[in-house]
Amino acid sequence: MDQARAFERLVGKAAFVLFFDVDEATMRKRLLQRGKTSGRADDNEKSIVRRFKTFTTTSLPVIEHYARQGRVRTVNAKPAPDAVFAEVQKVFDPKVVFVLGGPGAGKGTQCARIVEEFGFTHLSSGDLLRSEVARGSRNASMIERHMASGSLVPVEVTLGLIRDAMRASGSSKFLIDGYPRAMDQAEAFEKSVAKCSFVLHFDVSEDVMRARLLERGKT
Repeated sequence: MDQARAFERLVGKAAFVLFFDVDEATMRKRLLQRGKTSGRADDNEKSIVRRFKTFTTTSLPVIEHYARQGRVRTVNAKPAPDAVFAEVQKVFDPKVVFVLGGPGAGKGTQCARIVEEFGFTHLSSGDLLRSEVARGSRNASMIERHMASGSLVPVEVTLGLIRDAMRASGSSKFLIDGYPRAMDQAEAFEKSVAKCSFVLHFDVSEDVMRARLLERGKT
């Protein structure tokens, strides 16, 4: 526990603990098998007993500590490596934050700071749609009509642009700015792309938003 506390005090807070859970009999068998070719001095019966004792008395309390905080992701490590990794992949699904707020709420400004501070990739649905119009894609005219009238672009179009941008980014942490704007958009995203970790809502009065937009419009 002293190592865990020192790390979080001096370095940073752990997002979660990835715990590979497997019984001692399986671990012992694996270690002894590995010892035949590993050349490691501690892959022998006597050392294995000591290592299990250290794990039980010293490491398990760390796992229990983080479990009480809801920060443990447990994977059954008894199956074959490919099956275990399939479960690990589920733990590392993309982290998606929907950023919502009225026009002029300051979403873009704050997203830029979040990107700089926390390493997220910022994707603006509005920017993606405007880019499609600018490059004259097959959906450009339709998108432009919807944007000009203030109506919502069909969900499959906006969602497709966001999904493609996520894949092209190579990132695993996303701020999705200005999306979803309706329940069907939210449901489609979580069904076909990824679960939303949480919604970051910038709450501000209409009077303040109006003043900001009019001021921005001057330049």
